[in-house]
Amino acid sequence: MKIKLARRINACHATFRLFLCTISTALGLCAAFVGTASAQAANTVTLKTDGGEDVTGELVEFSNNLFRIQARVGLIAIPADGVTCIGAACPEGTRLETTGPVITLTARDGSATVSGNLIEISNGQYVLATDIGEMRIDQSMVDCEGSACVEAQTAIGGNVVLTGGGATIEGILVEDLEDSFLVDVANLGVVRVRKDTFTCTGAGCP
Repeated sequence: MKIKLARRINACHATFRLFLCTISTALGLCAAFVGTASAQAANTVTLKTDGGEDVTGELVEFSNNLFRIQARVGLIAIPADGVTCIGAACPEGTRLETTGPVITLTARDGSATVSGNLIEISNGQYVLATDIGEMRIDQSMVDCEGSACVEAQTAIGGNVVLTGGGATIEGILVEDLEDSFLVDVANLGVVRVRKDTFTCTGAGCP
């Protein structure tokens, strides 16, 4: 019986959840996750099929050509045929051979750092092969070091002030999209702000 892997089951080390937090979530909430699941992190792996599906979780056992992974949906068993593994805990002969350049990503507040081989850059995210599996990290949330880092976008507008819902965001307009503004905000980087929620004032407004 063929087992179809669930997409995007993310059980990465909680320390790095802060990378995926958006402007709408307070940094204090992100920090609540930091420091948990440390014991599981060393055994965290990502399994990928030839079709691009993947699952991330704690490797419990590998025997009889079968991975047993503790994921968010529970304990699952996955046949090793056609599957590659990412992570330091991957059994010999199953690990994905990564030849991509090594880059280091650091949260803009300096609270966390992760290094790994760059697999690709997709949908505004760095996709890394690390010792604790595959990680997808928003470019706008981190500073990048390495030959494969994407250069910071050059601001094309002037200063803007976006207000809406009792919140105010100040920065430099980077891009004017159909439904949102991209604004370079100090200490946060480039953030996306929806036009139907915020009003733009300032010299850089379209």
